[in-house]
Amino acid sequence: MKSIHRDYIEEIALLTVEEAKKLPKWVLANGEWWWLQSAGYSQYCTAFVNNVGWVNALGYSFDRDCVYVRPALKIKNLDLIAPAYGIEIGETVRILDRIAFYTGNGKVLLCEPIGVHRFDEDTNCYENSEIKEFLENWLKKEMEK
Repeated sequence: MKSIHRDYIEEIALLTVEEAKKLPKWVLANGEWWWLQSAGYSQYCTAFVNNVGWVNALGYSFDRDCVYVRPALKIKNLDLIAPAYGIEIGETVRILDRIAFYTGNGKVLLCEPIGVHRFDEDTNCYENSEIKEFLENWLKKEMEK
C-alpha cells in the first residue's frame, strides 16, 4: 500500500454529490450514513451517503447529529503522480496513519469516519458551516501529531 506524506495535504473537505456518484458503491458503503458537502433539495437539508453506499442528493436535515463525518483530503499533485505510482481510483493508500481511497480529482477519502457531527445549526452551506470548522480543527490536530 502506498503512503502519502502529510506535507502534501492541501485542504480538507467533504465530497460533493458529483464526486461521490463517480465512485464505486463499495468505496462509498461503510455501514454508516455520512455527509456530503452539497446542499439538499431544500434550505434545511444536506446531501449524504447512506450505509450501503447510496448517494442521496435530496438530503437529510442538517441539524441532525447522528450522521458521520468522512473527510476527503485534497493532495498536492496527486492526479499527476498517481498513474506513475500505479494508484487507481478506489485503490487504498495510507495517510495520517489511516487508510483512504483514492477518488480521482486529487483527493483521497478516509475509509473510516472521524466522528459524528451535525452539518450545521443554521444552514446547509458548506463554506459557512460548523462541519467545515470541525474538519479544519480535526486536521490541525492530526498535523500536530
